[in-house]
Amino acid sequence: MFPSRQFFSSRIAAAVAFATSLFTLVATSGSAQAQTIRIMPLGDSITESQTGFASYRYWLWNDLADFGYCVDFVGGETGVNGTPLFPDFDQDHEGHSGFRADQVLNQINAWATAANPDVVMIHLGTNDLWQGQSAASTLDEIDQIIDELRAVKPRVVVLLAQLIPMAPANVIPFNISVPGFVASKTSAASPVLLVDQYTGFDHNTDTWDGVHPNQAGELKIAANWYAALEPLLLENNCFGTRYCFGTAGICPCGNGEGDAGCTHSAGKGALISAAAGTQDAVADDLVLSITDMPPNKFGIVFMGSMQINSPFGDGRRCVGGVAKRFSVKQADAGGRMTYGPGLGNLTASIAPATTWNFQAWYRDPMGPCGGGFNLSNGVQIPFLP
Repeated sequence: MFPSRQFFSSRIAAAVAFATSLFTLVATSGSAQAQTIRIMPLGDSITESQTGFASYRYWLWNDLADFGYCVDFVGGETGVNGTPLFPDFDQDHEGHSGFRADQVLNQINAWATAANPDVVMIHLGTNDLWQGQSAASTLDEIDQIIDELRAVKPRVVVLLAQLIPMAPANVIPFNISVPGFVASKTSAASPVLLVDQYTGFDHNTDTWDGVHPNQAGELKIAANWYAALEPLLLENNCFGTRYCFGTAGICPCGNGEGDAGCTHSAGKGALISAAAGTQDAVADDLVLSITDMPPNKFGIVFMGSMQINSPFGDGRRCVGGVAKRFSVKQADAGGRMTYGPGLGNLTASIAPATTWNFQAWYRDPMGPCGGGFNLSNGVQIPFLP
């Protein structure tokens, strides 16, 4: 795969607060599992690829799968224009060789209606510029494409790429215009996020014909998409069963949240989930995330072999048979704290073929019930044999 994990960590941290403040793709209400996020790769031959090549989608899919993210590539096209180099990935997409933005615009409503995407990754405009159309007219058509996507899916998230360089045409005027367009087009309900696919891409070494990416180019494109996608998926691993949600009927003083722990002094319930990593105890790369805590309050995560559900402070205790309490941490100003990777280094109990339940406890001296503290929901993680 490509070197995404450590390389992107600083970029992810900066984007998490932005992404989570704008929208939530994870299904939490009444649901124990993460929602599958439907991602549409949209573009021309650079998205579709062709015989003898993997496509950037192959590398992107595998890195998302390596981290356990719960995603589904969607679209009416499958594979590449010919025989894919590697068929063992989710091959659905809307990449159409030779298509200009106006041709995509003519059909995007039908494509989006059929695929129902949550996120659309757009790399489009290469053929327009190659055929002498202006950056302004191309962006105008992309503007209308986004409008059509929103007509089908009002809360769609759009990742819009600055184009990779190509030998036959100058993409720089288009790329210069994209940041301003993104800023004007984004909204709280339907964010449009900029993805720089130009910087660091060399059409002499990263394409096989001056336009279409070779494997080196595919890896670079996939890495940039991954960096943009990961903040949107941090609470959306496909493993880890969340349970023991606070509701008005069982929370100590009617402080029900329903899809997380019982409500605290900031009017929310804290949610614990498997945010990143895998169920591989040997790899020890699991990351637990606690979100929507009271800002800047101290807390801990504890684990146990049993699930219980009993009143405790202003919340419910969901974990019994406690085997380990992790170190005390402080939530950030957004009410978030994380543990891991490296949980297995703290306790030998996290071993292959074991199952553990995790919950967060945190101070809340101004809490609604007067208990002085509260808890998140619980999450159960079965580690692989």
